[in-house]
Amino acid sequence: MSKQINESTHNEEVGLHLNRLYEVLSLVNQAMVRARSPEELFAEVCRIAVENGAFMLVWIGLYNPETHAVIPVAWAGEPLDFVRKVNVFADNRPRGRGPTGSAIREGVPVIINNTLQDRHSFPWREALDEAGIRAAASFPFKVKGVVHGALSLYVNKMDYFKDKEITLLEEVSRDISFCLERMEEEKQRRLAQAALKESEWRYREVFVNASNGIFALDVTSEGKFRFASLNPSGEKMLGYSIVDIQGKSPEEFLSPENAEILNANYNKCINANAPVSYEYEIGLKAGYRYFQTTLVPVRDSSGRICRIIGIADNITERKQVELELRQSEKKYRQLMELAQEGIWVIDLDARTTFVNPRMAEMLGYTVKEMIGRTPYSFVEDCSVEAWKAIFEHRKQGVSEQFDFIFIRKDGTRIYTSMTASPIVDDNGNFAGSIAVAADITERKKAEEALRESEANLRRITDNMMDMITQTDAGLVYCYVSPSHKSFLGYEPKDLIGRSVLDFVHRSDLKRTAEMLDVFFKTKEQIKLEVRYRHVSGHYLWIESTGNILLDDRGRVTGAIFEKHDITERKTAEMKVKAYEIKLRSLAAKLSLAEERERRRIALDIHDHIGQSLAVAKMELGALRELMPNATLKRNVDEIETLIKKTIQYTRSLTFEISPPILYELGFEAAVQWLGEQIIEKHGIRFNFRDDGQSKPMDDEIRVILYTAVREILMNIIKHAKARRALVSIQKQGKNLIIVIEDDGSGFDISKRGFNLSKIGGFGLFSVRERLVHMGGNMEIKSKHNMGTIVTMEAPLRRR
Repeated sequence: MSKQINESTHNEEVGLHLNRLYEVLSLVNQAMVRARSPEELFAEVCRIAVENGAFMLVWIGLYNPETHAVIPVAWAGEPLDFVRKVNVFADNRPRGRGPTGSAIREGVPVIINNTLQDRHSFPWREALDEAGIRAAASFPFKVKGVVHGALSLYVNKMDYFKDKEITLLEEVSRDISFCLERMEEEKQRRLAQAALKESEWRYREVFVNASNGIFALDVTSEGKFRFASLNPSGEKMLGYSIVDIQGKSPEEFLSPENAEILNANYNKCINANAPVSYEYEIGLKAGYRYFQTTLVPVRDSSGRICRIIGIADNITERKQVELELRQSEKKYRQLMELAQEGIWVIDLDARTTFVNPRMAEMLGYTVKEMIGRTPYSFVEDCSVEAWKAIFEHRKQGVSEQFDFIFIRKDGTRIYTSMTASPIVDDNGNFAGSIAVAADITERKKAEEALRESEANLRRITDNMMDMITQTDAGLVYCYVSPSHKSFLGYEPKDLIGRSVLDFVHRSDLKRTAEMLDVFFKTKEQIKLEVRYRHVSGHYLWIESTGNILLDDRGRVTGAIFEKHDITERKTAEMKVKAYEIKLRSLAAKLSLAEERERRRIALDIHDHIGQSLAVAKMELGALRELMPNATLKRNVDEIETLIKKTIQYTRSLTFEISPPILYELGFEAAVQWLGEQIIEKHGIRFNFRDDGQSKPMDDEIRVILYTAVREILMNIIKHAKARRALVSIQKQGKNLIIVIEDDGSGFDISKRGFNLSKIGGFGLFSVRERLVHMGGNMEIKSKHNMGTIVTMEAPLRRR
């Protein structure tokens, strides 16, 4: 009886237990419908299992494939500290061999109905015993066939998990897997929708903002192509808006020729049944344009190409650049071909990759014969290493200019001047060298001839009697002929490196420096007469003739001087100058003596002869009154008339010899009287001008100036054939300026110079010398048939 009662009680417990599991399964299914996330589902499953399934402790862990750790994400029941402290893995380490780790690793449920005895629970045995847990089970759940985590349940009874319990709990884990997959699919769907929206937005952004033209063509069943869409860049390129062309075929808005070009390209895409790219030129509203277009066919569900997507790029500028580049390359090649200099290009192995015809011609080869050969094959054997060293400079990135000798095909030498530069690729790596070569053979021959000529010239200058020197632009000697030893006592080496001015007399130094400065600025030939110091210390007069030396660019590099000793000539000139000074002094004294004598004679004539004649005239007049005979009276009248003429002549002679007016009324009055008495008698109109200033002057000055004016006026009468004469006198400071002008025939000063003896006789020459002696001067200006102007300047007082 008691056995029956126990069995009945057991069956009731089992039934109650299973009913609870069914309820758990039902509630989990309901939770699956409500849950919006895995976290919400996991928490609800744990709660339902503890509250409705009467489990002691339930937790869900997710597997981390990288660390193999099982991370608790939801739990319910007691003791929760067990879950917090549990450290579970899913690999083969000891803590990975428990029910949870084994279930995840093996992908099947793991049941432990006696936690104190089962080997899987060994690492946690003490904690399980302390928590009162006697049975445990772990059920893996999967997503897309891959274990995602596990549901672990704990009870305080041994042998709890039987087949029915396991089956129901497996159903719970499968429901969790199903729900997770559904959530994952929903998540992916939402992500796909978001991605689609993002893609559509990005496509719209690309479509609207793309710099390329993007268009879509609908392909009709009849094979026509009609524009479906066109982005703003495409509108700008074509010059049409989408409103203008939507639903239209190319021939509806383009010329037949241009529409044919587009349709032909669209048919290529259809026939190729694949994307195609091409370039073409087409005429549009804004003119002809070049486009590069890629067409992509789009098929409908039946596989028919129903649309073409096109991406077009306006390459007109690029085409223009390419055209200009081709033209530039053509010009460059023509330039290379026609260049008067040789052009030679070699690669990084020193192999010739290009030479222009001029380079081949210089070496006597054809272009074809030179291609592929190294420059070493065109030089003498002894020059190969030198050329290799030059090529090494190119490898180091060095550009340079150098002269080099090549051997022509006929064996003769050719001298070249080469400018070489390295060639680098886009990455900056050395790729070869390019050189421009000029044939300088003739120049080299000329240089050799010049060197020989210079050597001959040096031999000549070294043996010349005259002194030859060359200086730099700073007047420092760089060449001195040996003849300096004979004249100045210096060896050439004593002067080289010294300045020219180091040897010039101190009194001549400033004048010499100024003249040499003008010489270098004007670059005109110079003649210098300078005293140079002899090696013994005394000075010699040296005449130097200098010429500027210029380089090829016209820049001053120095000067060359030819010098000879003129000491004897200068000594003679100084003696002559001293004689001239004495002569002027004597001439001045002679002039004064002459004027004194004139004055004395004039006074004698006036005082003695003139007065005697006057007395005789008076006596004769008295005698006439006493004569009764008319005949005698007529004779006396004739004698009286003769005496009157003699008295008049005596007076004129007195004025001509030394006019009293010069001493009584002054210089200005005397000049005016002279002009009126002498000039006007010969039919020449005379004008006199005076500034009215007082002009007190020494007698010597007055006499010389009066004599000069008289000489010039006599010249006008004798030679000028003038109609008018003018004398003007003015005072300027302490000097007197006298200007005498006429409108006569004049003469050519440039031919006659100051040979006054030819134009005015010795008297005018003497006047000029006396003026100079007293510190004055006389200047004559005259041109043929344009008259003459004589200007005299003299101090009022003797200096």
